[in-house]
Amino acid sequence: MVKYDSGGVVVIGLGRFGTSLALELVAGGTEVLGIDSDEHIVQKLSGILTHTVAANSTDEEARIVAAELRRRRCSSFLLVTSDYHTRRAGRLFRKYIGDLRMTVVAAPDVNFSVDGWWKSREGRKAFAFEWMKTVTEPL
Repeated sequence: MVKYDSGGVVVIGLGRFGTSLALELVAGGTEVLGIDSDEHIVQKLSGILTHTVAANSTDEEARIVAAELRRRRCSSFLLVTSDYHTRRAGRLFRKYIGDLRMTVVAAPDVNFSVDGWWKSREGRKAFAFEWMKTVTEPL
């Protein structure tokens, strides 16, 4: 793995992939803020990752991350999220980041493809949940 002087990484979602990524980053000497909605996972990783926080929504995650970025005096950051989640996540993060420069990067999701999401149950669920959250979220 190539190591960049990032000043730290935030991993939102500490399931199997997120935990594996966070642990690999910590092993390589990177400071990691881990965020998950499952308090049990957050507690389990609290002594291993640099920081851990429980959050239950993208809005709450955006608020936590923006505060941490300001605390570290960052000027820019990458927001990497599922390809179907980029627009809403970007909009929510923009509410909190002030003058920080943000680049939103779409990561492919095995359960969702732009040109065939309606063909699988998981794709339809991802679309429906993201759409519901988008239209019901306060601006």
